Amino acid sequence: MVKVLHQMGARVVGALLAGLQAKGLSVPPGSAGRFRVSKKGNLLLDEKLLLASDTARTLGCETPEAVLELLRSSLSDEAASEIHQVLCSPPGGKEPRQITALDFVAKPPEELAEKIWPVFEAKHMAHSQELAAYAEEVFRDLPAGPPENARAVARARCRPKPEDLTFRYDGAVCLAVCSACGFTLAFSASVGRHLPGHPKNSSLGQDKDELSDLAGKALSRRLAEAGLPGKLEGLAREVKAALAERICLPEVYRWLKVLDSVASGIQKGSIRWQGSGWVVASFSLPSADPTYLVEYFERRTKEVLSLPSTPLEGLREVLRRFWEGSGRKVWEKAEALHSALSPIMKALPEVRRSYENMRRFAEALSEGRIRVTGEGQCFVGNECLKQFDGQTLARILDRLFSAFERAVQQNMAFGLSDEQVPAEILNRLLPAPGQKGGEKLDREVVLEVLRLLAARPKKMGATTVAAVLAGSRAKKVSDRGFDKLPSFGRFKGLYTQQELVRVVERMVRAGLVAETYVGVHGLRVLYLPREVEKALLSSLSSEEGTLEVEDARVKRAARAIQKHSWGELAEMARDGFFPAEAALAAAAALWPSGKAPKLLKELRTQKL
Repeated sequence: MVKVLHQMGARVVGALLAGLQAKGLSVPPGSAGRFRVSKKGNLLLDEKLLLASDTARTLGCETPEAVLELLRSSLSDEAASEIHQVLCSPPGGKEPRQITALDFVAKPPEELAEKIWPVFEAKHMAHSQELAAYAEEVFRDLPAGPPENARAVARARCRPKPEDLTFRYDGAVCLAVCSACGFTLAFSASVGRHLPGHPKNSSLGQDKDELSDLAGKALSRRLAEAGLPGKLEGLAREVKAALAERICLPEVYRWLKVLDSVASGIQKGSIRWQGSGWVVASFSLPSADPTYLVEYFERRTKEVLSLPSTPLEGLREVLRRFWEGSGRKVWEKAEALHSALSPIMKALPEVRRSYENMRRFAEALSEGRIRVTGEGQCFVGNECLKQFDGQTLARILDRLFSAFERAVQQNMAFGLSDEQVPAEILNRLLPAPGQKGGEKLDREVVLEVLRLLAARPKKMGATTVAAVLAGSRAKKVSDRGFDKLPSFGRFKGLYTQQELVRVVERMVRAGLVAETYVGVHGLRVLYLPREVEKALLSSLSSEEGTLEVEDARVKRAARAIQKHSWGELAEMARDGFFPAEAALAAAAALWPSGKAPKLLKELRTQKL
């Protein structure tokens, strides 16, 4: 049988396509070429299993001719429609579902059919009557009534007859189907007992949803024809005009959203019947009558616009007065602290974020800038204000300044220049004796880690970085060529590998070094954030405005950086000017094939 089906594959495909055409489904040209009968007798569509050979045997087809007749005349409407949808889409666009014995019309034993009919008739009648009552309720306000060609409407009006009952049978389950409306119930093939949880059972909830959808679309068309969406859009423009340069109660902003969402929902046809009324965009319509709805929305809009509001100009004046009074002084202290930080320090995420929050708030204060959201919330910078008075503004500004100070204090080991910070600020920022986490780090170690990662070595984690700096002869270091890097052995004998790992981990926690995970095993890899990488060479750049250039040596080093005069930087480093060495190290990391790496190596050899 299997071998015969494989040999007559073209006839099998032809029988299936003929069955589709007999149901009024036009087959696209070239559809036959998308089918294939395998050596096992399985019918494939787009190389996906459509019909297994043993399905035909389950249905009692013992000859090839019986299989052909089954495909031509017994395929259910639902299965035929699904196959047609696959054929109408491009190959691979829609994957076919495997057809089972329950997708073919078959006749069960006579005794089983007699047991099924009374139960089927009773449940069909109950389903139809409840659906008819629901249809009457949802279409009560719609003169046109429900459409005649809808499946749920047909089920609501259907009255079952024995001659309309068809079956699909696979030996274990028997599906009873009403040919007039498609109502389906599943029964046990052995004893004829109804199976309530079977997925093939017709769902009352799905039929009600279909009726609700049909009624909602009909009501949407009726309201759109009456011009309600245009009227709502006009009312929304009226509310927006009243909101200009004023702050209103949240109720006004919520009503504006209702007007916009209801107008949009009607135009999209998204009205639905829920419970005992019409709902669109979570708003319950008080009626389905267009005239009443126009009057309702006009009256409600008038009530909302009569609510109290506050002019924005008065609030802007409060901001400006506070700025001129005490706000400017607090901001000047923050700017003085920020200007004393090195570029690397400024690049730290926590420091940068806290400073930016304060800067935006200070700018909004000085300009009297207020941003009002669609929910009626008022923002000054990134801060949401519920009260506009000097005490509230002072409390917010002090909180932002304290957060900035705290971020600097927690990260001051990564680049705060003690010589440039006024004594009163430095004393406030320095950790108290014995304070945990406040210990200072060796600036040389921090910069060397940055130089090493700036060279972008592949797959280097914290332990590998520490091994390179400590001059380890481990196999993973030598095999990957890390012992040839300029940073190799930089702190050999000065720090243990465990101490260097702790430094690197602290830099990761501060955001000075970033981490990611690669490969199937999630290997941890470190890399340099873009802001920190830029800061390595911009630490002396007057163009970036990161430091005020006053010292003659700083000016000389800045010119050397701009001209890439690495020899001059090396000479200044030999004279003990540390920033020149830091800039030379950054240049060596960014341009490893240039002159800078060689000069840096000679300089460090002389130091040792």
